[in-house]
Amino acid sequence: MNGYYDYYDDEPPKRKKTKRKASAGQKVLFAVIVILYTALLSVITYFLLYKPSTGGVRRDYIVENGVTTVVERDPVEGSYNVLILGMDRAAGLTDVCMLVNVNNNTKSVSVMQIPRDTFVSGDLYTNKFNELLSSRLDGWDDDDYLDAALEVSEALDEALCVKIHNTVFMDLDGFRGIVDAVGGVEINVPEHLVYNAPDQNLYIDIPAGYQKLNGEEAEKFVRFRDKYLQGDLGRVNAQKLFLTALFDKVKSSISLSVVDDLADEISKNVETDMSTSDIVFYAKCLLNCDISGMNMLTLPGNMDDSMQNYVLNKEGTINAINRYFNTYDTQVVDGMFDRGLLFDDPESFGIDSVYRSSADNVYDSNVYNGQSAGSEIVIPFSN
Repeated sequence: MNGYYDYYDDEPPKRKKTKRKASAGQKVLFAVIVILYTALLSVITYFLLYKPSTGGVRRDYIVENGVTTVVERDPVEGSYNVLILGMDRAAGLTDVCMLVNVNNNTKSVSVMQIPRDTFVSGDLYTNKFNELLSSRLDGWDDDDYLDAALEVSEALDEALCVKIHNTVFMDLDGFRGIVDAVGGVEINVPEHLVYNAPDQNLYIDIPAGYQKLNGEEAEKFVRFRDKYLQGDLGRVNAQKLFLTALFDKVKSSISLSVVDDLADEISKNVETDMSTSDIVFYAKCLLNCDISGMNMLTLPGNMDDSMQNYVLNKEGTINAINRYFNTYDTQVVDGMFDRGLLFDDPESFGIDSVYRSSADNVYDSNVYNGQSAGSEIVIPFSN
């Protein structure tokens, strides 16, 4: 019809579309984008779903009347123990030891502090726990510190019948750096703390009252014990106060810049057997935990009759482990606990009597909650 289509025809004739072929460079760019997107998605999925290894079935042994019974204990998913050791490299002593349970199922964190004066058996000068790490050092390189810390973990793993999934070694420089990375920590100092020890290059002068402590001041606060009536046990409770304040500060001030600063300080001053995936997992667990889900306790025990050694109480410790640190479906029982007697000396009545006494006789059976620790913990001072 002379170039026109009839009104009654169904449709006008369609123009033929021409296809454009992608250039070689465009194809390469598209492939790179797909690969990067897939890799990024895989990494994100991996970190979201990653869980540290539980360690598999554990075999413990009970010997009664000459008969050995093997107890197989299956791990419980979602509950992990981390040992944290803080050492003064100048003195070579471990003044901070904490067994930390991170429970992803209950969104809780439990911390058991082992006092530095805790009695341990073996070829040690004073038989105190703070020597345990230095006695295992072959040298003074960073690798030696981590190897020694792992040996301490193995000893505690066997004695306490718990699985210690990861170990962290930190010196005082690392502690200061972490506190400074979060911008300091606000805490109510109970009394004026004054102490001078020129031989340790340690000078403490912190006024009483609510204040922000920087890294150096925080180190002095957690190390102070001179005027506490219970000495090192008073310091352990002061450290509980600081832990709650630090935890609260990290939770409230977390940001990309803070995370970057913390990562930098950890990489410089902390030795650990954790992988990057482990660190990300534990960080997520801690951030998901509210301060009301934080439990803190001292290793159950008491002073011996010489008042020189803090002695683990077997019954009290077993109860604490089963409640907060047991990552297996079978409970720890008397016959399997501390079979090598790391924490006892049967030939010393003063030590053995505390070790085997009732859990009712422990120095401090309180489990402090992070939310109320500030009002519950009272630290007596000497005049």
